[in-house]
Amino acid sequence: MSFSVKQSGGFTLLEMIITMVVVGILFLGIAGFVEFGARGYVDSVARTKIQNQAQLVIEKMSRELRHAVPNSIQTSLNGQCVSFYPITFSGFYHLDEKLGKTEFVVGNINQYPHKFANTERLIINPSRQQDLEGRRAISLAGVSSVVEAQYFTLNQLPEQNSVGQRLYIYNSANKVDYCITTSGQIERNGIRVATNIEPVKSSFTHLEASLLRSALVRLNLIFNQAGEASNFQHDVQVLNVP
Repeated sequence: MSFSVKQSGGFTLLEMIITMVVVGILFLGIAGFVEFGARGYVDSVARTKIQNQAQLVIEKMSRELRHAVPNSIQTSLNGQCVSFYPITFSGFYHLDEKLGKTEFVVGNINQYPHKFANTERLIINPSRQQDLEGRRAISLAGVSSVVEAQYFTLNQLPEQNSVGQRLYIYNSANKVDYCITTSGQIERNGIRVATNIEPVKSSFTHLEASLLRSALVRLNLIFNQAGEASNFQHDVQVLNVP
C-alpha cells in the first residue's frame, strides 16, 4: 500500500503582506497620476476662463473707447477709473455769421424728420471732458430737422470752431465710467464686467494725442486666479479727431 502526499498551493502570510504592499503602491501611483492629470485639466480650464474674460472686457472697452467723443476721455482715482462720452451722431456744420445761425448735417439718421432728445448736446472741437459738461456744449432740446430737408439749424454760433468743420453729438445722460474696485472687479457704471482683478497693480492711462499719433488709452490689467497672475496690456487708439 502506497500513500501520496499533496502539498497545498496557497499564499503564506508573508507573501500576502508583500502582495498587499505592492498593490497599494501601484494604486497610490495610479491615483497620483490621475490627480496630477485632473489638476492640470482644472488649471487649464481656469486659465482659459481668465484669458476669455480678459479678452472680452478688453474688446468691449476698446470698441467703446474708439467711438468716444474726442478729448472726452478722462482718468481719475490714480488710474482706477476711466470715463468718456460715446458719440451718438457726428457730422459737419456751416456758419451763417450774418444771421447768427449754425446749419449742420449728421450721419446715421435713418428717418426724417428727426427731433433730438432733451439730453442730447452738440460739441465742436472740445479739448477736455469739462467742455462737454459746460457752456461750450450746445443743448439740442427741441431741435428738429428742417421741414422736407435733411439738415438742422441752430439760432446761435458755437464758441469754438473746427478746422475740418466737424461736430459731435452725444447724450449728456449716457456718460460711461469704467472703474477697478477694491474688491477686484471691473465695473461699467456700477455693473460688473470682470472679476479676479488685482486692483493695486491694474490701471488705466490716458495718453494725449501728439503730432505723430492719435490719443491712446492704455489698459494694464492683471488677473489673478488661484495665485497665478496673468498680465494683459493693450493700447486703444482713439480714432476720432476734433
